[in-house]
Amino acid sequence: MTVRGKIFQILRNPVGSLKERGRLARLLVKELPVFVVNSGNWAKFPALTLRAANVFPGQFLSLLEIKEAKAIDFDAVFPVTQESRKIGALFDKNGSDKTSHGYERIYSKFFDSYQGAQSIQLLEIGIGTNSHGLISSMGRNGRPGASLITFAEFDTRINVTGADIDRRILFTANQVKCFFIDQTVLGSYYTLASQAGINQFDFIIDDGLHSTEANLNSLIFAQNHLAPGGYLIIEDIPDNSLPVWDVVIGIMRLKGLEISVTRATRCNVIIFRNSL
Repeated sequence: MTVRGKIFQILRNPVGSLKERGRLARLLVKELPVFVVNSGNWAKFPALTLRAANVFPGQFLSLLEIKEAKAIDFDAVFPVTQESRKIGALFDKNGSDKTSHGYERIYSKFFDSYQGAQSIQLLEIGIGTNSHGLISSMGRNGRPGASLITFAEFDTRINVTGADIDRRILFTANQVKCFFIDQTVLGSYYTLASQAGINQFDFIIDDGLHSTEANLNSLIFAQNHLAPGGYLIIEDIPDNSLPVWDVVIGIMRLKGLEISVTRATRCNVIIFRNSL
């Protein structure tokens, strides 16, 4: 069970139980020590610690005097085209759900900007496990590697590197090689790059754990491992995580970096371009 799941399980139980309060106190001290309230009876008021963590991004945004990031217009910037329909049909054929989000429109547009390239190095994190015991499982009907195969079929210039925490679904095929990654460990990214023998990628797609921690690790890695002009696309950002990304986008823009958010057909997407 995830830490979040444990917290909610405890909070659902009667508040008056000293045993339950003790369990939650130990969990908060271990997992959220930065936000634990430094008052004598803090363990009796666990919601204050959780609230402190939740409102922190907005407070930080206010301190930096950064405005909320304005989303770019998805339909205007990523219109439906012949190429988006082509890659969308391949996603559907291979069993990927990316067309249900409109992501084929993003990838077709960015691939179009590489028309003169001899080869394209693409890393996708999150192959699509169907192991029910893992947090990002697609279920028994999921098809691991569907989008990796699609990218390889769409353009023979694309060399595809896949990465996932589920070692059982890693595979090698024409233009596709897969490696292990644990997105909660930043060093795992660098190990992957070393094993793949690729120092810079033209595209990095984060479709893995879908947690803020994992997404930020992808962004940290991308700053040094994206080729000039390359893109990091972080899929499936929920609305409730946007306050964190308002802060991140604001800081990155203060550094002169190119990063934006757009609302696709179902979820938000973060797009970072190495413009340096």
